[in-house]
Amino acid sequence: MISPLFHPRAGYQFFALFFKCREENYCNPIKQKWKVSVMAIREEILTSLAPCGLDCSRCHGFAGGEIKKLSEQLIEALGDFQSVADKLSSFMPVMQNYRQFREMLDFFTLAGCAGCRSGKAQFPLCAAKSCFKEKGVDFCFQCDEYPCGRNRYDAPLHERWRRINDRMKEVGVEVYYEEQKKRPRY
Repeated sequence: MISPLFHPRAGYQFFALFFKCREENYCNPIKQKWKVSVMAIREEILTSLAPCGLDCSRCHGFAGGEIKKLSEQLIEALGDFQSVADKLSSFMPVMQNYRQFREMLDFFTLAGCAGCRSGKAQFPLCAAKSCFKEKGVDFCFQCDEYPCGRNRYDAPLHERWRRINDRMKEVGVEVYYEEQKKRPRY
């Protein structure tokens, strides 16, 4: 099984201080607070990152995701913009496409996936969503069979899956998690 922070190097300083506190028995309240903090970070990462390493929380289909929330906000901000788009379309041709744009926004607000770890993931080409449980790992790179051919990804997604898992293996899950939050999901 994996360490509480997924990677042997990750959290080294925390655990060194944690055990120093334990040995010297002088910072028990701090130790408990940090222990809870580490577990909260681990839970956040496991809630966000799928076993394949993609960020479920930023997926267009994730029920609690950023895309769904932003689409709902944009729909609210636009209100009854269709009537305005109709008027503007005579001299702004792009406004003729507003109905299709609104249809996409409406689609994004219907996102209902609970994430790949939920057991109810909606992406049919991924074996990782169930395989990680069978193998007793949190991420594909932790499996002794990685890389495998169980997923039915197309070539670009397969390459991305490899790149993500190789990066997590190299730098640790926490570092990868922080890195990927700064990049677009798609």
